[in-house]
This record gives sequence, C-alpha cells and structure tokens, in this order.
Amino acid sequence: YSPTPNPAWLNTPPASVDVATIHIINPSRLGSEGELNGTQSREPIMSPIYQRDTYRFLRGNLSHRLFEILPDIPAALRESAGQKYLERLGLGLDASIRADILREVLVILNDPVFAHVFGPNSRAEVPISGPIGKGQVINGQIDRLVVTDTHVLIVDFKTNRPSPSEQSQIPKAYRAQLAAYKGALQLIYPEKTILCALLWTDKPLLMPIEIA
Repeated sequence: YSPTPNPAWLNTPPASVDVATIHIINPSRLGSEGELNGTQSREPIMSPIYQRDTYRFLRGNLSHRLFEILPDIPAALRESAGQKYLERLGLGLDASIRADILREVLVILNDPVFAHVFGPNSRAEVPISGPIGKGQVINGQIDRLVVTDTHVLIVDFKTNRPSPSEQSQIPKAYRAQLAAYKGALQLIYPEKTILCALLWTDKPLLMPIEIA
C-alpha cells in the first residue's frame, strides 16, 4: 500500500484578508446598498418580499414555506399536509385566504411546466455566500436552486399582487438580488450556465430574467 501524497495546496497558508474592508450584504438590500457597484442609493429599497401590511407579509411567508416543504411530500398527501400547516401557522388569516394560498401553491407544484423547478435536481432555501466585488460579500438564501450537468437555475418566489407582466416592470431590487446570486454561483460553477427566473405565484408564471 502506497499512500497518496498530500496536494501542495494543503500546506499553503491562506492569503491574508483585512476583514475591516469586507462589507457583508443581505441580497434583498442591494437596491439600497449600491447594487454591486459600491455606490450608495439615495432611495431606500425595502426587502423584495416585504409588504406594507401584516396580511401580505404573512401570506408571502406561508407561501414560501409551503414551496419548501410540500415538494418532498407525495403528491396525493400535499393538500392535506398544506391544510394542516396553514391551520396551525396561518391563524391570523381567514379560512378563505388560507385556502387561496394553498390553491396557488398546489397549482404550481402540480403543473408539469414547473416540474424541473421542484424535481430531484432542485433544492429549497439554499444558503449562499460569496464575493461580488469591491470588498462586498453577499450572505443570503435562494428560494429554489436547480443544478444540472449544463446549467444552474436560480428561482426566486414572488407573491406580489398583481405581479408584473413584463421584465421592464420588475423592481430594481429584484434584479440586483438575482445579479448577486448569479455572480456568487458563477464562482462555484464556472463551467455551467447560470440562469435566473422569478416565479410569480398569482398567475402562476415562471419568468426568465436576463442578468448580464
């Protein structure tokens, strides 16, 4: 038996980093923190999933959570599991609204058009951290990530009502958030094509977003 020698990099000390120069950014705040170019925006931008009233905020959170847990449950059991979850954690909403949330989620999960988003190559709520230039580091979470042999698809769920019908209507902060995710993932998967999309739950619609 001849042991394999250690690779050269194993004994190489890491490069020194001045932590005082690193700016950690939550991707949902990029619209107000410079949008990848290091300049400060004068117009404050709220988190993309934030809504001005508690009802919409709660609705969005519940939808996101159902998209995370229901794909791992057999299709025949998803409706009853979703009902139980909403009855337990959606008490602040009327029964009709809880039913509407579950209907929207199930329509998407049961539609073959969205099968690849929730298939075996996908993962929910994926933590992401990485440099995006000029001493900036993002630290966030991707709603859904699909990794294949050739490409990586970033999917961000949006519960805006009504949702935009064209890319030109998409809030600036949403694009900045996707651009940050794409930049970080390109470092992880340099050989793959990185694609971005927003999933609007009220239509439902998976909208590809072009990010340079």
